[in-house]
Amino acid sequence: MTFASLLPLVLLVGVPIIIILYLMKPKGTRKVVPSVLLWKNAERNEKSTTFSKKLIKNILMFLEILALLFLIFSAMSPAIKRGMSGSAKSTII
Repeated sequence: MTFASLLPLVLLVGVPIIIILYLMKPKGTRKVVPSVLLWKNAERNEKSTTFSKKLIKNILMFLEILALLFLIFSAMSPAIKRGMSGSAKSTII
């Protein structure tokens, strides 16, 4: 498989930018409620989630990264060379 141009690989800079934007997403606002017994367990459970579990919840982020990777791959104009003869024909994917 050959590529017409490797210049679109520069756009891979967009992947960390998407991740940073999702990490900077504003958290919820605190509100006062009359009963705090119910929320103490919820707050403790929220604090115990790890970094990887938070990223797994963001399925939209992974879809955006996947779409960006597909766009970059298609912008590189991939082609498969076929045939053993001197005239190399290429099939565009």
